[in-house]
Amino acid sequence: MTDSAAIERFQAIYAEHHRRVYAYAVSMAGRQLADEVVSEVFLVAWRRLADVPAPPLPWLLTVARHVVSSQFRAAARQQSISAELRAWVTEAELAAPDVADEVSERGGILGYWRVACCGSGPAPGRTWLWAGLPGYGR
Repeated sequence: MTDSAAIERFQAIYAEHHRRVYAYAVSMAGRQLADEVVSEVFLVAWRRLADVPAPPLPWLLTVARHVVSSQFRAAARQQSISAELRAWVTEAELAAPDVADEVSERGGILGYWRVACCGSGPAPGRTWLWAGLPGYGR
């Protein structure tokens, strides 16, 4: 199949079946996900255009069903991971101040930045991370 013939076939399939695939996607996944499902369906159709059978609608709807189920599985995995991560973190850990905030409040970051930018301290540009230690760059 030539490129122009493939493009014409795909455009014909899209024009004829887009509305039905969209309606099916809305009924399966809701309006929020329907556009994404339809995009995935026609992306698969384009990539596998040689495999699309003569009446393409049943094939397209099957692909849509697989896309919807994949999205629901991905959402379930995400929720499961989020729940597990929340279980690892205690309320006390969530209320504790961030260590990075404490470091920046002490001015350690400013000392590192001053040495990195200005080149003061021993061996400028090479050991600038030592700027926060006593006797180096302060």
